[in-house]
Amino acid sequence: MRIIGGSFGTRGTIKIGSHGVRIKASREALYPPGTVTRVSTRQEKERRFGCLSFLVGLLLFGTLATLLLGPLGLISALVLCIAGSFYGTTRYLVDMVFKDGAHLTLETTRRQADQLVQLQSVRSSPPDTPAPPLASDEPSPEQQRAQEWLADPETVILDTETTGLSENAQVLELAIIDMQGNELLNTLVRPSAPVGAKAREIHGITREHVRDAPTVADLAMHLRAILQDRRVVTYNAEFDERLLRQSLAAHDVEMPRGVTFECAMRTYAEWYSPGGRWQKLGNAARQTGTHVAGTPHRAMTDCQTTLGVIQAMAQWPSHQASPHRNRQPATPTQRPAAVFQEPPREGWPTWAIVLVIVIGVIWLL
Repeated sequence: MRIIGGSFGTRGTIKIGSHGVRIKASREALYPPGTVTRVSTRQEKERRFGCLSFLVGLLLFGTLATLLLGPLGLISALVLCIAGSFYGTTRYLVDMVFKDGAHLTLETTRRQADQLVQLQSVRSSPPDTPAPPLASDEPSPEQQRAQEWLADPETVILDTETTGLSENAQVLELAIIDMQGNELLNTLVRPSAPVGAKAREIHGITREHVRDAPTVADLAMHLRAILQDRRVVTYNAEFDERLLRQSLAAHDVEMPRGVTFECAMRTYAEWYSPGGRWQKLGNAARQTGTHVAGTPHRAMTDCQTTLGVIQAMAQWPSHQASPHRNRQPATPTQRPAAVFQEPPREGWPTWAIVLVIVIGVIWLL
């Protein structure tokens, strides 16, 4: 799809994914699905000249007409081929408006227009079955665990962005903060594994971004100083620990000794709804009223968001006891119907019809 107007100029690229709309033009921006306030579509029909049709028609029809009628036939063929090489086409245009007032006009395909319309179609999902509220003076195990994390000076929060999910994937970005939110490490990491397309679509980090970044081997001493004999809290500890170990092993580096991983995602799932499903970090942030400046799905932003979720758990014994108990994550609605009707198929060019008629007449003669 092509940017043809709006707040971002007339040149640039745009990508649509689960993250929303990522724009790279005169300035860069990322708009999650809930920030698209209006999407309108329209069609524009226009006439174009088909150079290939003209050349093929002139070659065939012009040769035949010249053999039969001489120069007059060639001139007639030229006129007919010019007239017959014009054809109609349809442009699919999408106008988008975002919550911050920015707007965008795109030239797209029908399928891309459908995807863009989905970004506006969001609704609140039905809530999980809530647990009975706990008395505010009765701390839950999850609240106690969150309070313990916050009070422990040897506990840190870690987050990674990776090249993928497989057993060969590696860390692409790494951030670590303490429980006061102070930055201990925030760096891109140059992996030895390729960056997967799906992972790149989520976090936007490409091979070019990490070309001059340090490897995990370069960071080994720094990681040892930060993590050794520390408790590491992550949102999905199983994944982050596995990817960190894989990355270190790929560069023949050992994990710092004495490090233990604990999972904020599992703790939050029990705090939100005992026995309920795990929640994505973005959902947990919305459910607890956590707002962090920064780009979603980047390591430092996710570290700070995890800290905000932990602080919410430490303050209240459960989600139902918190003032944010009515907050629910926004999820896409069902896929809307196609935005555009299928345009009618174009008929044969005029020159082709004339050529068939002429050949038929000659054959009859």
